[in-house]
Amino acid sequence: MEPRPVSLQCNAPGRTYPIIRRPIRFNNASRETDMADSLADRGKAHETQFKLSQEQEFKAEARRNRLLGEWLAERFGLPESEVADYAKSVVVADLEEPGIEDVIRKVMKDIAEHEADIPEDEVREKMEALMDVAKQQIADEAS
Repeated sequence: MEPRPVSLQCNAPGRTYPIIRRPIRFNNASRETDMADSLADRGKAHETQFKLSQEQEFKAEARRNRLLGEWLAERFGLPESEVADYAKSVVVADLEEPGIEDVIRKVMKDIAEHEADIPEDEVREKMEALMDVAKQQIADEAS
């Protein structure tokens, strides 16, 4: 198809300018590349967001376990010099298997050894409450 000149009147009276009309051609390869790049960027963003949320969850669980260890150390009547070591041992206990059951086993064993009157239900409730505290502390530190 041959482009053909067309005259068009402009705002200035008595003046005309030639305009050439041409068929519009899209570069489909460029559009496909842009879409693929956009999808790849979106995928990377989701991966980054997932990684960040997993990291935050891990930090919150470790913080919760440390707080639980400090609470139990106080209940056991441990000296101030041993509180940090005991709290660290509770944090390390969580690395044995997924979930909280490994922590529950460890602290219930410690409760029995110290002959403390703390039922398992109270420990589980305290862990739930401390998880909220840990998440809030981490959020406060991030901002």
